[in-house]
Amino acid sequence: MGKGVLLGVLALCGLFGSVGIAQSLIVPEQIYIGQPFSVKVSVPDTLIVLNLSDPAKVYEFNMEQLDKIELCFVRACDRPCAFVPMERVILAKPGDEILFTLKKTQMEREIRRSVLRAKEGEKPEVLTADVVTVEGKCYFQIKVKHISADDSCALNKLPMTFYVLDPQKVARTNKLEETGPATGEFEALFPVELKYDQGKFTVKYDSNEVTVELPNLPNAVIKIGDEEYTFSLFKKLDEKVLREIPNKFRLGDCCSLALIEGMVKSRFSFAELIKLEPIDNKQLYVVVKDGCQYYVGVKDVEVLSPVQLVVKDEKGQELHGGRLDAGKKYTIEARNGLPDGYILVVSLKTGKVLGGPGKGASYEWTPGQDDKGSVAIIYVDPYFCNPPALIFEVD
Repeated sequence: MGKGVLLGVLALCGLFGSVGIAQSLIVPEQIYIGQPFSVKVSVPDTLIVLNLSDPAKVYEFNMEQLDKIELCFVRACDRPCAFVPMERVILAKPGDEILFTLKKTQMEREIRRSVLRAKEGEKPEVLTADVVTVEGKCYFQIKVKHISADDSCALNKLPMTFYVLDPQKVARTNKLEETGPATGEFEALFPVELKYDQGKFTVKYDSNEVTVELPNLPNAVIKIGDEEYTFSLFKKLDEKVLREIPNKFRLGDCCSLALIEGMVKSRFSFAELIKLEPIDNKQLYVVVKDGCQYYVGVKDVEVLSPVQLVVKDEKGQELHGGRLDAGKKYTIEARNGLPDGYILVVSLKTGKVLGGPGKGASYEWTPGQDDKGSVAIIYVDPYFCNPPALIFEVD
């Protein structure tokens, strides 16, 4: 066999021998604080684990009768790992380099791993984002879980950005504080003042003030690193309440709106404020306030236009009150009235119906001699609480 061939064979044997040796100890590529992991050993030996940041303590584990062992790294402030015996729990901090090797078995190279706090790309998880009352004052509370930001046993801080609607109006408070050592949860309370009046929300925080007009609603924006989250400064009204509101009602009929408000109040006896705001005659916004918290519900509705009653004489002249002549024909119109509505003429003296009911939005009436006196002309439909009326004197 030639010298070159012999060297090639020896190199090939060495390669396979190295692979065999390397496979005698298998350690996961990623190791996280507080998370158990398994080390596999394919030969009877003693596993040695050494934290190179604290080399005074050497951990040895007898693997004569085991083919794998479960270990866990923790900091001094962390809870013990569940189901891992304390003798297998090793102190380490994020970023510490750990050496793994075998005591007797020759290894081509030692195995080193850096201890991580969380998986790469771990994103903040928002646990709470709400308006709360604390000792009688209003705050926007945000609580975030972000394990990778908990990199020490001290109470860590998490930089962030907070604003409402306008990114130019950023709150000066710019850090979330960890709720306790090793919790990985961060919290902040931002003082806010939220008011509603005549279809507008006004939000004050720090020295900033933002106004939002319905149908828009105020949102808070939280930015942590490259992640941005948007949260409502209000809660949704219970759908059960919205379903009870009529699908149609007359705009400008204060009695109808009062009835709806009364119905909502029966569900929210604790509420300080209840407002109804029709938008574009297609949606009804219901706004309820309880302490610092606003509840907003939106119902698709048909808001009917107000009805205007007019009386026309035989020449077509419009009358809105005054005197009518007995024996002459008059046309009563309920503008914006509905086919299922009706018109009535009632004597104010006797309460007797003198004309009608005339179904629809128009009715012709000729007062008789017996109809003299004060009369009320009334229009009624299912969506009126206070029917419109005109008063005339019949001569």
